[in-house]
Order: sequence, then structure tokens, then C-alpha cells
Amino acid sequence: MITEQHKDTVYFSNLFARHYPEIYKELSDILSRHHVAHGALMHTKDYWCRDYMPIQWGYKTYIQFRYEPDYLTDKPQYKTNIEPVLKAMRNRMNITQSPLIIDGGNVVVCEVKEPYMKDWRPIIVMTEKLFQENSQIEREEVLAILKENFYGAEIVFLPWDKSDVCGHTDGIIHNVGDGKVLVNLNVYPLKIAREMRRRLSKCFVVVDLKLSKYHHNSWAYINMLQTRDVIIVPGLGLPTDREALEQIKELHPSYEGRIYQVNIAPIVEKWGGALNCLSWTMSEYVSGLEWLLEYDE
Repeated sequence: MITEQHKDTVYFSNLFARHYPEIYKELSDILSRHHVAHGALMHTKDYWCRDYMPIQWGYKTYIQFRYEPDYLTDKPQYKTNIEPVLKAMRNRMNITQSPLIIDGGNVVVCEVKEPYMKDWRPIIVMTEKLFQENSQIEREEVLAILKENFYGAEIVFLPWDKSDVCGHTDGIIHNVGDGKVLVNLNVYPLKIAREMRRRLSKCFVVVDLKLSKYHHNSWAYINMLQTRDVIIVPGLGLPTDREALEQIKELHPSYEGRIYQVNIAPIVEKWGGALNCLSWTMSEYVSGLEWLLEYDE
């Protein structure tokens, strides 16, 4: 699978661009400055396009999960129908339809490099909420479908803190690369945080985001927008904004001069999502290489 640091194109919901024009312009200006292609998705019903858009596996290979979020059962006006959104796009995509109900925010693709191997391999991190969302299917069958959808990639399941109705991992973990992940487990109950760390430590070097004070929205720092060319970290209008930004800069030395922070506190506080949630990223050119569909296979 393609991790965020290999993506080169960003889309946002047209509703986000319309309802928060100043924040959208600030993001757009940063992306334009670094020649990152970006645009708006039409026919969306809410801002969180990460959740309902397909997940890219290869150059033109995508997986489309069913978008049936239980937290929108009583709010159908916010539930996006993906078909008109995809039809309005000019991109050619080879999409595999999955029978599983999964939000894109619950799929974080990380990478590890095995000793003496040149290439890295993907590890996907998800919370166990997916088993509740697909409770009509036996657990073993859910796992088998996931293995097929993710072409046999290893999956790490984290415990679900049920106070988080979404049950997403993009506010828990950020892929740094080379087997290293950034986490902010201090915002979770101690028992759940310890179990998350135990499971992640089996595969990754786990780096904690260290803040002088933890706010109930501190998870948002992990929920950043990353492409091949730029990283944009959410700002919360708190003294810890700079602390988070400096640590993220230190973890990504190859992005020197290309890491920014944009204050999106009103969105985080009102809606409970941040920049990874607000964006859908893809690779149009797979880092500029000429790519063939056979490579995906």
C-alpha cells in the first residue's frame, strides 16, 4: 500500500472549502507553494472525506469499503453517497468493492523494514471497532476478507476506547517511516493506552508526543496532513502547539522547511476531526515514476 509520504495529490470536501474559506485558503496556499496538486470533491454531505473515499493500494488500484457509520444513523443528512462523488472525478481508478463496513480514518498504513531487506513492507493499524461494525459476519471471515482486500498485509488491531464513537486510528498513530510511529496515548485511559503500546511495540519503535499539558483535543496533533512534499500539523490555539510542531519537525528531518502548522481549533472543537480526517490523499504519479498496473499486482 502507498503510505502518506508517497502521496502527491490532496482533495477536500467542497463543503469544507465553502464553510471554512479562510482555513481552506491557508491550506491551499501552502500546498500551492510546494506545487502539490489539490482540489475539492463535489456532492459531499460532510467534511470528512477520508472516511468515505477509497483507499489507495497501488498506482490505480483502490479499495472501497462500505460507508455505513453507526454514529450517523440518526443523522442521515451527513452521510455521503460515494457514487456521485466518484463520478464527478476525472481520475481513472481500478476500485475493488469490499463487503466490509470500515471508515478510512480507521486505516493507517505504516511501514517497517526487515533486516537485510531493501524494501519496506506495509503494516495496517486499525481499532477493533471494525468487528462491531461488521458483527453480522463471523470474526474469522472478517479477517479473511481484510487479508484479501489488503493483499495479505499484516494488520495490527488496537483496543477500541468506546468513549470515541468513531473508533478511528488516525488520531492515535502517525507513520513516521522506517518502522517508527508517533503516538499520543496520554489522552486515553491508562489500561487502554498500555494495551495499545504493547501491541504497537511488537512491530514498531513507538515515539510518544510529549506535551507539557494534555488537552482533550491533543489527539489532533497526530491527525496531520502529509504528502510527499509537505506536512501540515493541526494547531489548537494552545501553548502546546509549538511543542507538538517542534517534535514533529525533529522526527521528519527530510521535510526541513516544509512542515507547517494551521490553526483549525474551531473545527476540532465543534466537529471532532482534524487535517487527516478533512483530506483525501492519493498518488497520481507514484513519486514521479512511470508505473504500470502490473506493478500493483
